[in-house]
Amino acid sequence: VKEKKCVSGVLTSTFPSLTPTCTASMTTGIPPISHGIVGFNILIEGSIYSIFELEPMLGGKELSLDFLKEIFDLPDIFALCKSEGIGVTILLPEDIAAKESSTAIFEDIRIEQFESFKEMFLKVREIEDRFLYVYIPVFDTILHDEGASSAKIHSELSNLIEALKSEVDNFENTLLFLISDHGQIELNPENV
Repeated sequence: VKEKKCVSGVLTSTFPSLTPTCTASMTTGIPPISHGIVGFNILIEGSIYSIFELEPMLGGKELSLDFLKEIFDLPDIFALCKSEGIGVTILLPEDIAAKESSTAIFEDIRIEQFESFKEMFLKVREIEDRFLYVYIPVFDTILHDEGASSAKIHSELSNLIEALKSEVDNFENTLLFLISDHGQIELNPENV
């Protein structure tokens, strides 16, 4: 039996601790004050845009792909890996991978998509690149929709743990990080 080493610890999230802000900081190593992504919307030339869709809200013009590349021209771990000759693949859920904003921001990076944990791990096995970034938003979505005490969150987490257990022996010479972009706690509406 191969010896597997595991280290766990606590990371502190960004402020604000919102998914777009956190993921921008995790992939760039830059604090929100420097990368400018501080929420779900972004102000560009006097118009508000959804950070995920990069489409105007309440009017505003469509942004060209060249303009988007200029806005999101931040040093990130993907570009660093590529500059060192390390192959990079980003593995995203189908709905996110299909968005024009994903392909615009990660223009020179191979993007693969998955529907389930099983399919995700099959793709992880097939991908030969040395740096693989996998984004799994299902937990964040359930927590926002149903709260931390939801049976569905525990079920999905169990599914991921079981899938990981069945795959761990396939990870040769692999450094695996499982990181959450932020935590969530249950609040009593009467106390808010």
